[in-house]
Amino acid sequence: MLDLNEPLDEAGFQHLRRSIQDRYSINLIVPAEQDSWEAGLHHGFKGMQLACPAVTAEALKGTNPASVFSRSMEAHNQDKVSMAPIAARDARTVVGLVEEVVAIHLLTACQALDLRGAELMASRTRAAYELVRARAPFVGTDRRMDADIAAVVDLIRSGAFGELLTP
Repeated sequence: MLDLNEPLDEAGFQHLRRSIQDRYSINLIVPAEQDSWEAGLHHGFKGMQLACPAVTAEALKGTNPASVFSRSMEAHNQDKVSMAPIAARDARTVVGLVEEVVAIHLLTACQALDLRGAELMASRTRAAYELVRARAPFVGTDRRMDADIAAVVDLIRSGAFGELLTP
């Protein structure tokens, strides 16, 4: 722990430097110059970091068995109602949400590769990276990313990533 009342020695400086680097690594943006008025203003992928667990929670909520909501009908003459149509709609919704989560992870991986160095990627990884980057550019400053997610979801639905896996 840094004691801000004491002079900053080498160990304290290194701790502070790592903390600043971690912030930018977590947010996946290029750090602004420290004397720039923009330093600390951009949140980068923080919105994705918040959206992904929210979408995941919604998908998990949709995986409850539909049968537990069945109600008797016709004065209890028929005690089971087919829940198959509801279960099918729920499954369709969950698949769409999972596609969004996968898209967020692909965008995050591409952003990390841009920041950490993409030169050592394997050929199939590079092909996937290029597919994503053709539709969703690098995030240098804060901006809406819903169109990026939708573009990558479209790529997932098109089967383009599956084609990369076939030799």
